[in-house]
Amino acid sequence: DSCVGRCNKHLDNSFNCQCNYACSKYHDCCSDYNTECHGGNHNHITNHPGHTGSFSGIAQTLWDADIHRFGPADLKVNYQGHTARGPVYLTKCFSRFFTFVNEAKLNGPTYKAMLDLWDNYHTSESIRETSDAAYQTDVDAFLNTVLNTSVMQIANKYLVDNSKYPNHIAAGQVAFKSKLQELWFHRYSRKSGGITNSCGFEHIFLGEFKGSSVSGFHNWVRFHKLESSGRIDYKGYINKKEPFLVEFTFTWDGKWKPISSFFIGTSPEFDMALSTICILSEPNRACKFTLEGQDFRIQNYDIPHIHGLQVASAYPEV
Repeated sequence: DSCVGRCNKHLDNSFNCQCNYACSKYHDCCSDYNTECHGGNHNHITNHPGHTGSFSGIAQTLWDADIHRFGPADLKVNYQGHTARGPVYLTKCFSRFFTFVNEAKLNGPTYKAMLDLWDNYHTSESIRETSDAAYQTDVDAFLNTVLNTSVMQIANKYLVDNSKYPNHIAAGQVAFKSKLQELWFHRYSRKSGGITNSCGFEHIFLGEFKGSSVSGFHNWVRFHKLESSGRIDYKGYINKKEPFLVEFTFTWDGKWKPISSFFIGTSPEFDMALSTICILSEPNRACKFTLEGQDFRIQNYDIPHIHGLQVASAYPEV
């Protein structure tokens, strides 16, 4: 198999090798990956010079400002067996990943606004989705709520101060809300010429069914809710950065996700703010951050067949 026409595509197990950022870590890149996708540059993982330090600082700043984050007293996790991606490595875990969650805290304003959005989406990518007045009402309510947090206000200021907005737009909340709407909630087709079936928020915060597999799905609240209802079977962790990040494998309604990841206990505004900073700063790349003294990355992708910048995916990596 070759990387011709496949650069930065998501994991596809129908191929014997992969052509995205993660293949370097999992040693399954196609032989022409560097030539086709990076012009022969073997140092493709690094960011542009000077960005790592500022990124590291903003991650910790947002973490410290996240008053809606779940702390050690609010949730407990059980990592259980260590595994690797691939069906042969599926581990039998006898306990749920989340063994305790303070449910009352999920009634907080930003969590409630996020949960209210969920019923606007179809799980399957094969179903057309439309944007009606009810959808926009829920989107507005969510964005207005998260924009009222210190986390989002800090992220907005960081992006403006570092000239990460197109045309250097003003720092006002209205402008930032418009940008978040465009990035995260604009509906699109995941295939050129296909039906309108997805958006960045749906893909990342809820997850989608793509045939017999799971696509996206990088939010801990969504995982907890589905795990509590018996629809998710946690199969073990692949990598972790305690206490804030885990890479793992699982099945959802019997459909397999070979590797997923999420921040543990973070608020919706934290996840969206940090990913937005990465997307606007380094589109289609991996952004390096440091949090609680540990390094990690956020990998992000754009939708290549649509003009402008939309979120195809964004997820943390160990």
